[in-house]
Amino acid sequence: MRIIFPKKLALAIRQVKESFPKDGLEEIQVEQNKLDALMEIVRYVNKMDYIKSNTVKEKFSFFLRNKYSYKLTADKFNESHVNNIEVMISRVSKDLERMVGKEIIELILAGKVSEAMKVFRAGTMSEPSMWYFLPEVVKYLPEPKFEMFTTVDEWTSVNRLDT
Repeated sequence: MRIIFPKKLALAIRQVKESFPKDGLEEIQVEQNKLDALMEIVRYVNKMDYIKSNTVKEKFSFFLRNKYSYKLTADKFNESHVNNIEVMISRVSKDLERMVGKEIIELILAGKVSEAMKVFRAGTMSEPSMWYFLPEVVKYLPEPKFEMFTTVDEWTSVNRLDT
């Protein structure tokens, strides 16, 4: 069975933490940058804004909190077949991986953190203001009160013009 994206992410974090150098300022900074990038992706995964259905969101959240247990998740949500949960988790994981970038974890582990984060931010359309401000400052900027429209169809569906 293929490893799902959140599990790959958890394994990468463990790998970085285990290889964290004890001394050498430059080496420590490189590993800290990797860890920071992975943790930013974890925050995105945990927000679950990429999942539309509240039911799927609830199941996926439970699955992540319970150490990737398909059986426990199926039992909790009264699914008669664990396969239903496996399919749902696999689909969400594939969508998530496609969104954040299939090779993002490998790029980060290879030390290409800046390149990886550009791919991540472009794929998730997160922090659109990052091109105008230093990345350290973006987290202090206020959140928009309204969600932006990304397509004309979205705008039209909300703002119908009666003629």
